[in-house]
Amino acid sequence: MSTRLIRALSAATCLTALTFVSACGPEVGGRVTAAEIDVRTLDVGSYPVKPLNIHVDFRPGFTSAYEAAGMRLADHVVTADEVDPRLITGSSSLNTGTFSAGTPPAALGASPDMTATAKRGKMVVGFTTAASDKNGNWGSGWPTPTTPGSTILALTVMQFNDADSATRAATDFYNTDLNANKGNQPLTLTKYPTAQAHWRPGTPSTRSFLAHGPYVVSVLALTPRPDQDSLTSLTEKTLDAELPQLDQLPPVIDEDTVKLPWDPDYLLSRALNTEQNGRPGFSGDNGVYGPRAIHHYLRHRKLAATGLATLKVSAAAKTSDALVLRTADNNSAHKAVTDRILLETGGVAADAVPKVADSACVERADPDPMFDEKRYTCLVAYRNYIGYVDSEQLLDAHQRAAAQYALFANSQWQR
Repeated sequence: MSTRLIRALSAATCLTALTFVSACGPEVGGRVTAAEIDVRTLDVGSYPVKPLNIHVDFRPGFTSAYEAAGMRLADHVVTADEVDPRLITGSSSLNTGTFSAGTPPAALGASPDMTATAKRGKMVVGFTTAASDKNGNWGSGWPTPTTPGSTILALTVMQFNDADSATRAATDFYNTDLNANKGNQPLTLTKYPTAQAHWRPGTPSTRSFLAHGPYVVSVLALTPRPDQDSLTSLTEKTLDAELPQLDQLPPVIDEDTVKLPWDPDYLLSRALNTEQNGRPGFSGDNGVYGPRAIHHYLRHRKLAATGLATLKVSAAAKTSDALVLRTADNNSAHKAVTDRILLETGGVAADAVPKVADSACVERADPDPMFDEKRYTCLVAYRNYIGYVDSEQLLDAHQRAAAQYALFANSQWQR
């Protein structure tokens, strides 16, 4: 009997009236309930509670190939706090995410020049991530911290079709960047003699390019003072951490990106998604990630790392409406609720979601609109899944959370 037919028969058994009880499949983990609530009684407002139709045999195709390849790469790109534990503040303004040859990130340098360089080298896919110790950023032109005295690290990894292409591209990137910054001088990385780096004397920043197999790794490092030793040390520590990760990731050539598995465990289809869009996106939304990859998209890196480890997270899905985590067992998911474990800034306890026992909500006194923080965040646990939603209004947050819980319940046939 085919896998799809088995799934269909399971769905027919367990989707009756969209009311789920524990008899519809084995529990995952240690917590067992005699029967689950009838999710039709929950106040879900106008939010969708039917899982997206994402099939196990779905492939990204030409329209989403780069994004799918980027999500795969992201789980093998270290976060800045793995290099220096002080670098715990990530920011979308520092340009985190997947990119194509036509959309290089600011961390690489002047966009038109780097676009042409990436296209010449036939770059397959790239991923960039950045964080700082003082919520810092860098200005236009040659990078300088916008917050004086801050340390900033931006790491960009690009994959090419083979090692020779990557070696040529690394030199091309370096020459292009040096050409665009006439006042800069070469900088030697003693530990990595094949790396090509440069800096501008008197400024606290350096950018480097290193070919490593089919990958090109670029490090943009900014330190509190214009000190060569500090800049080279931070760059070398970054390469120390990143290169072993890339050794674990077999490259995927251009033609194979269209065939990459897409959400085979039905994680995205379990996440609240008002746009009902099952295609991956460059912004990080509509994505399925490993525990390191999702870390890149969370602003408070220390909180996120602690929470992900405590909850034993094995995978995550992110939409513009929700963050869904899959944990090792039911007890870990339940702990998220009882201990109100958030991956972003917390707040004081607010009313839990009506009728949903495994739920909790918090209220922030001063949410930061720059980072799209909302006043209320609610989380719900269902078996070994956790869903986080947020809103400016508590009623709306409750409805979103109830819809997320209903989605979990209505998705149990997708094992």
